[in-house]
Formats: sequence, structure tokens, C-alpha cells
Amino acid sequence: MNHRVLMLLAALPLAAAHAGGSNYGITPGALPNFAGKVSEWPVPTPRFARDPAIAPDGSVFISVMSGNKIARFDPKTKSFKEWELPSGHRPHGLLVDKNGMV
Repeated sequence: MNHRVLMLLAALPLAAAHAGGSNYGITPGALPNFAGKVSEWPVPTPRFARDPAIAPDGSVFISVMSGNKIARFDPKTKSFKEWELPSGHRPHGLLVDKNGMV
């Protein structure tokens, strides 16, 4: 086995311990309070809308499985656009590349 691969394998447990997950070393209440805001918008065709994928421009693409559509949410205009797919496609998950292509 290559020595670089061996070094990587040896470092994985250490990296995993510091890479997120549950942090049992922090006492509850020791960190400052955090706050957030959640906003919701109804999906135009809410027929099993699922699997959001964020595009480089910040828009959110979703597959509308039972509606046979792909939808895009633009957070700047707070609006949706939908594209009808050929009958029976039932999209399930999608990917957006670095150029914004779905």
C-alpha cells in the first residue's frame, strides 16, 4: 500500500473527530445563543415536491415527482417557475452543475 494512502487512512479517525457531528465536548449553554429565520413559500404543484438542489446563483431546483415537473425557486424574486416533463418521467432527485445546468 502506498505510504500516502496509509497516512491518509491513519488521519481519518482524527479528522472525523473534528469534522462535525455531535460535539459532546461542549457544555450546553456555553455558546452564545443563535437565532435564525425561516421563510416558506408554497410550491405551485405540491405533488410530492422533493430533493432540493441549490444552483450557483442561489436559486433552488426541486423535482415534483407525482406532478411530473421540475421547478425552480428564485429567492431574489420569491417566485417559482415550473417545467412539465413528458408523461411518466416522475423525476426523483436532480443535480445542478457549476454552470447552473440541471
